[in-house]
Amino acid sequence: MRTFSRVGMIASITGLVSAGAGWAQPSESESPALVAVTSGEALSPRAASRRHTAIHVLNDAGSERSEAFIREMLRNAPAVAGVRHVFAAAGSPQNLRQLAQTLGPAGDFLYADPDARLIASLAVSVGPGAGPVTIVFGPDGREVFRRAGSGPHDHIRFEEFARLMVEHTTPDSTKQYNLPKGSNLAIEGYDVVSYIDEGKAAEGRSELESVYHGVRYRFISAAHRDTFAADPERYLPTYGGWCASAMGDKGTKVEIDPRNFKVKDGRLFLFYKSLFGDALKDWNRHEKEWELAADLNWKKLTGEGPILPAK
Repeated sequence: MRTFSRVGMIASITGLVSAGAGWAQPSESESPALVAVTSGEALSPRAASRRHTAIHVLNDAGSERSEAFIREMLRNAPAVAGVRHVFAAAGSPQNLRQLAQTLGPAGDFLYADPDARLIASLAVSVGPGAGPVTIVFGPDGREVFRRAGSGPHDHIRFEEFARLMVEHTTPDSTKQYNLPKGSNLAIEGYDVVSYIDEGKAAEGRSELESVYHGVRYRFISAAHRDTFAADPERYLPTYGGWCASAMGDKGTKVEIDPRNFKVKDGRLFLFYKSLFGDALKDWNRHEKEWELAADLNWKKLTGEGPILPAK
């Protein structure tokens, strides 16, 4: 049984709630930011980041529908990689602390907008009758898309969120990737985290997938999927998954054997192999010149720079 009144909770946090005693209000000259209820971290969705940031503005924070929405989004979040989910509500951290405790670990994703300045800067309405709004910002801090609910409880469903992410974040360059027609499954379903973190080729499971920039990746465990979802750029194969030797030697797209690979300086290179040849052996003989040439050839073909590990 809950130990607080939902009616009292909703009434105190859905309007523009004044900050509690001891809470320092930001000055007018400061850029508005959200404040994590549990950690006190300040967050500006327009700041540069390695990930997309999804701001879910809650108009009914504290309601059962809102709690269910938060849990659903976080439960499914690893299925769309490279996204940080933030649940924002007008009010001070003090007013939202009890809700964060009720949510348990999910409460770490709850953020307060003490005087609703940031919510107002996003042109989002709050108050009776207003619907929840989800706004996604890109790594460059620019708004990618938004979805506004038609009523107080019209939260975006995860399936719709995933579809909009694919629609708005899939670059044209993926047309050049080594993907089966109609499936967009990378590396025949092999686990990219296994390659880079464990140095082995392992087939992922169909029920453990994550989509990044419209491309599907599979994993051997939920832990591997979570790792990829948190920083997908670290694990992407070079040259869209085509044979690195062919890309370096002639700038051509040649199929690979997913078990024939090399990880060097945090970069994943894949190679052709058959009874008649092993492209990895050729690469090892010409690696110094072919790696540079392959990076240049791939950029000419797609406009993409080289996949480099995070510093």
